[in-house]
Amino acid sequence: MTKPDTPVFFFEIFADGYRYGMGYYAASRGTMDAMRNAIDTNPSAFRRAVAFLKGQDRFVVEGESYVRPMRTGLSQELSSWYQRKNLYLVCSRPIDDCLYDRALVDELSAGFAQLAPFYRWLRKL
Repeated sequence: MTKPDTPVFFFEIFADGYRYGMGYYAASRGTMDAMRNAIDTNPSAFRRAVAFLKGQDRFVVEGESYVRPMRTGLSQELSSWYQRKNLYLVCSRPIDDCLYDRALVDELSAGFAQLAPFYRWLRKL
């Protein structure tokens, strides 16, 4: 069993699709506050850790967000991360031929490698 405050890689199959990614199953407020503090302390390091998201269409950022701003004066880019109650990056796919082929291993390997810089950044929190 994983600890809720440890980021994990995941792969799930459903009746109508599958998804994979990385993030928290149920991060505590303390963990998310640590992430916000790390963004405040070194926004450049955070931007480097998530730079892979620009120009790609594999992963989207998901997780519940606070409605009221946690902090004003942040760029829209940083604010969207700062507002998270929980966080995961996910690639969702319908059932397709890749699911039943060796290509799935290559897809997961490439995707998880893409997520690795952000995973390492989160592990330092």
